[in-house]
Amino acid sequence: MIDNTQEIAKKFYGNRIRIRVCGICIENNQVLMVCHKGVINDKDVWLPPGGGMEEGETVKQALRREFLEETGFEIEVENFLYKREFIHVPLHAIELYFNVRILSGELIKGTDPEINADAQLIKEVRFIPVQNRDFLQKMYI
Repeated sequence: MIDNTQEIAKKFYGNRIRIRVCGICIENNQVLMVCHKGVINDKDVWLPPGGGMEEGETVKQALRREFLEETGFEIEVENFLYKREFIHVPLHAIELYFNVRILSGELIKGTDPEINADAQLIKEVRFIPVQNRDFLQKMYI
């Protein structure tokens, strides 16, 4: 078993270019964010919900699956917002961001099904006030 979160991230997501889909979900002037523990330089990082596409999935299917896995929410994928390239060797991802709207569900701290229960990287899932721009810039943007 791997016990270092950076090694877990490298094993499951590293040394290749990944296509990730991410959803920007704003409700009541709060943005939904997921905290991943110790992935980069052993520091926690906050990201919008999302993850890697699987072979045969459309972008919208992948984003709906990832949102449900990480947050417990069923969503509607709305418009494409922007793309971002993330490089922090060994991690390299092309990220596609979409505006999303919650249809149903209850907020949970979800899981990454490809990772064992005792090695999960998701630490917290919560809505963060958009007024807290300093936090959002430091943690993600």
